[in-house]
Amino acid sequence: MLVGGVEKWTTTTTYTGDSTATTAVQGGTAGRTIVDARGRTVETREYAGTSPTDTQYGATLGTAYTSTKFEYTLDSKQTKITGPDSATWSYTYDQYGRQKTASDPDKGTAESEYDLLDRVTKTVTAYDTLSRPTTTELTLPAADSLYSSVPNGKLTFTSTYRPDGTVGSSSEPALGGLPSETIEYRYGAVGRLTSMMGLTGYLQNADYWALGQVKQLVLGKGGPDDRSASPTTVTVVWRRRGPPRRRTARTPAPRARSAARLRTGRRTRTTRAASASWRRSTRQVGTPRPRTATTPPSSRTHCPPSSSPSAT
Repeated sequence: MLVGGVEKWTTTTTYTGDSTATTAVQGGTAGRTIVDARGRTVETREYAGTSPTDTQYGATLGTAYTSTKFEYTLDSKQTKITGPDSATWSYTYDQYGRQKTASDPDKGTAESEYDLLDRVTKTVTAYDTLSRPTTTELTLPAADSLYSSVPNGKLTFTSTYRPDGTVGSSSEPALGGLPSETIEYRYGAVGRLTSMMGLTGYLQNADYWALGQVKQLVLGKGGPDDRSASPTTVTVVWRRRGPPRRRTARTPAPRARSAARLRTGRRTRTTRAASASWRRSTRQVGTPRPRTATTPPSSRTHCPPSSSPSAT
């Protein structure tokens, strides 16, 4: 740098294929930027001196440095930043490439939801020590009729939790002529919701069957005297679901005697009856009755009576 034609300080920039290093003026810190094959910055280094000497890039003695690393998705969206103290910032995206979550080591994790026009509508801005959402912001579109009555078009909702993880309370802002309200939730011995109280007693009691289905609800009637007014009791009727049971008819096994006859080749009554029926049907259609050939009796040989010996 020249001031009045006099050189005051100079810096030098060098290139090494995947990195660009710059020296610093007296009292400053040198730096280096490292990129990947696609030209994306994957690491930045700040050296404890004015020269970016680095053993990874040919220097015999390197200068100590701190680094910040970057990671990306396949389509070059940033997914992670790791700082010099190993603190990390991470980001996730939905299938449309919109940022879904942003995790900050100081602010926590923020979740975002979008409407059909890709506008952010809901964001989780705070979590408790167990990573449960405690503060949520709902962003109204500028065209919404309630937008002008909401500061910056954002509504803030908060939640608290019980030691067992169930929601203890939820707070909602004033909107549309309704006042702000905090709703408290109470549970039974096995963690089932039994009451839900806000400015009015929405649910004053709930009873359950042994298997967990709701048996009876006691509902408030609304209004300023809702908690003291006679509640409305609703009984829930459960019906059996699923297709009806089917009965399968049994086919009796053949009697052992008939099976034995079939095995021995003897004709049963059924086979005899079928044979007789066949013979009757063949006579009716004019089938000549088969005749059985007779064998003539064998001729008899008559032997003459033997002559008696003559008397001499």
